[in-house]
Amino acid sequence: MMKKTILIFGLIVSFVGFGQKDDIILTIEGKNITKSEFLEVYLKNNNDPKYDKASLDEYMDLYRKFQLIVTEAERLQMDTIKSLDIELKGYERQLAEQYLTDNNATDALIKEAYDHLKEEVRASHLLKKLGPDASPADTLAVYNQIMKLREEIVTGKRTFEEVCTGVGGSEDPSAQANKGDLGFFGAFQMVYPFEKAAFNTKVGDVSMPIRTKFGYHIIKVTDRRPARGTIKVDHIMLMAKKNEKSAKNERMIQEIYDTIQKGLDFKQAIMLYSEDVQSKKQGGVLPEFGTGSQIRMVPEFEEVAFNLKNDGDISEPFQSDFGWHIVRRISWTPIKPFEVMEREIKLKVSRDSRSEISEASFFNKLKKEYKFKDYASKNLKVFYDSVSKDIFKGNFKKFNLEKDLVLFKFKGQETPYTQSMFMAYLVNNQDQKEEQDIQVYVNKKYNDVVNYYLEEFEKTQLPRKYPKYNALMKEYREGVLLFELKNRNVWKKAIEDTTGLKNFFEANNANYQWPDRIEAEVYECFNPDALKQVEELLKTDLSAEAIRDSVNAKSQLNVRVNTGKFVVEDKDILKGHNFNKGLNPSYEKDGKYIVVKVLNNIPPGPKELSECRGQVIAAYQEQLEKEWISSLEKKYNVVIHEDVLYSLVK
Repeated sequence: MMKKTILIFGLIVSFVGFGQKDDIILTIEGKNITKSEFLEVYLKNNNDPKYDKASLDEYMDLYRKFQLIVTEAERLQMDTIKSLDIELKGYERQLAEQYLTDNNATDALIKEAYDHLKEEVRASHLLKKLGPDASPADTLAVYNQIMKLREEIVTGKRTFEEVCTGVGGSEDPSAQANKGDLGFFGAFQMVYPFEKAAFNTKVGDVSMPIRTKFGYHIIKVTDRRPARGTIKVDHIMLMAKKNEKSAKNERMIQEIYDTIQKGLDFKQAIMLYSEDVQSKKQGGVLPEFGTGSQIRMVPEFEEVAFNLKNDGDISEPFQSDFGWHIVRRISWTPIKPFEVMEREIKLKVSRDSRSEISEASFFNKLKKEYKFKDYASKNLKVFYDSVSKDIFKGNFKKFNLEKDLVLFKFKGQETPYTQSMFMAYLVNNQDQKEEQDIQVYVNKKYNDVVNYYLEEFEKTQLPRKYPKYNALMKEYREGVLLFELKNRNVWKKAIEDTTGLKNFFEANNANYQWPDRIEAEVYECFNPDALKQVEELLKTDLSAEAIRDSVNAKSQLNVRVNTGKFVVEDKDILKGHNFNKGLNPSYEKDGKYIVVKVLNNIPPGPKELSECRGQVIAAYQEQLEKEWISSLEKKYNVVIHEDVLYSLVK
């Protein structure tokens, strides 16, 4: 029995006061699609929705066809095809990442970073080195060392600089030269814990010890100023260390400067005199530096550059630790409004150690939400005592456990995570790496496991917690299924079915006809001299190619030649002109001089398939789609709930 589309009119009469929250607008073979689902795609695909009957009918017709194809794909179980399954899972992973974060924590970090970008801090630091995986005992020992040094400073026994450069002081290799002074810096120019501590310390104060991946620091803030933005410059440089006698280079840089002042082009001076090989390859241009940039210059260089007031201003010669310079300002960019910089800052935060703060906040929220119970303080101790250093060589073997005690559990978890499960994880995920403290290593691995299980469980909850996630996954899944099935039945078929395409072309040959055409040589001359040469040479028997080569003998920018069959109104430089057989009078078009020599006038006639293949394929695809949709309409019951559809009319 042939199935057909049914339009249902005003059947919800008795239950107006008890209508469903989300009425059914379309049913295909028992699958219900709600009013809100339809409305979402209607609005998404209509920048200016009309909300009138005609607009809703038109879009419902498209949506009905779309859902018919999706229904067919589901019946064929196309989402089980390996390539499609991989694509869908890949998208699901990408989409899930947007929900597996603490957006509030991330937003706070972005705002904090922008606040830091508006200011620059000058600070000195004292470093006591300590590896990121140091044992608790070593960590405490270094902490106590740096606290003693801080105590000397804050009580006035010694100055910060004296402690920094003295015996047992800073372990930063540059400390003896700079006395710990790091100059001015802003956001994203130091590791995040260091940056945060510096910005939170008042001028003149010394911070408490700050832990970074390099060790423990104490920071003394010596100055603050508004951020200066970023600047791009080019420069001339003569190499000479500051402590070397460089009278010759000093005289030479002054002579270069004087020559520039007399009119020598700055770019030419760079190429003639600069000894900075790397920047010279870029025409003397240096990477943009300043607030928020990862690129930093020595303080004296930055000071001179930022004191140039206008683009194009050139500094007087000055010396840095690396030599003599003359700097020219190319451009300066102030700190932009938050709304402009937000996306850029968000990307930097995601790539910065700040992201660890957001990540930790996310997992803490999950632990609270799912009532996470942690028994590691008691039940992880056996691993501290029994995991051997062989684990760093990949040779660790599991040991016997007296009991299989629970390490953690949370609401919704199928089974609690136990010691034996963690043992298996350690055995199967050994790191061949430098030895470190076993307790630190075990704790890190345990934390990785906890986060993994929480995140995997949260992924299973996303459809329940976030309707938008569901909608996006549904939209993408249906789009993938539609593309694959439509490709098989329409797009790919139209290209590969050569016999069907040929038959379609022959049956519709009347639709593929040439209008009047000309076979011609078209010369586009770019100057009057070229026009004159072309017109003279056209009086000879030379071919179009020979004429082109002759006129372009000294320059390829004299004439361009096109030969072939043309529909006059389809070619811009011919449109609007009538051409007779033979040489036609020249005319000007868009600053060029056009000469047309008509070889033949071609009357209207049928096109060959090769001349309109793309056009024929498109039409054949359209016919295949109509026939295919028609077959699906006969195959599946379709019910449009018209009363619900027209309730959207405004």
